[in-house]
Amino acid sequence: MIEIIAILVCGVLLGRLLCSVKGVRKFAEGMSYTVWILIFVLGYSVGADSYVMNNIPSLGVDALILAAFSTAGSILATILVRRYINKEKK
Repeated sequence: MIEIIAILVCGVLLGRLLCSVKGVRKFAEGMSYTVWILIFVLGYSVGADSYVMNNIPSLGVDALILAAFSTAGSILATILVRRYINKEKK
């Protein structure tokens, strides 16, 4: 997982460094089409995998629990950070 995050951060930094280069901007215009194709291929792969399709109910429950706890954690962190920032201002 750390490799994925490191690659993502490197991409962001490289994008910031090269954003003023004209050829890079033309390349970026085609990226949205590439993302749409990747999403389609991912959907096709999931639909073709019988194991995933047979376990959709349990995967859905797991995804719902994960999303709920992620959202609750983000809200809690936001509340704590805001309280800390407001104490610093006073």
